[in-house]
Amino acid sequence: MKTYPELSLSVGKALDELRRERKLTKTALSIRADLEERYVRAIIKGEKNPTVYVLQSLSEALGITLGELFRLVDRLSQEEKD
Repeated sequence: MKTYPELSLSVGKALDELRRERKLTKTALSIRADLEERYVRAIIKGEKNPTVYVLQSLSEALGITLGELFRLVDRLSQEEKD
């Protein structure tokens, strides 16, 4: 299976950007998303590849739709390529 390490980094960057905009700590985000804090930290660092269910949970915790998260990830991913 092909891997996309740059995608993992873009997902982490998007989540961290949204978290900071909402003035949430990583701990607060993990509590809101009902996920282990170290798992959320690893996602933000681009070290873990979350399932769509985890991304949905994080999106809800950040007050956005999954589609909005994917659009931000796509934008950040394109910026990395340019």
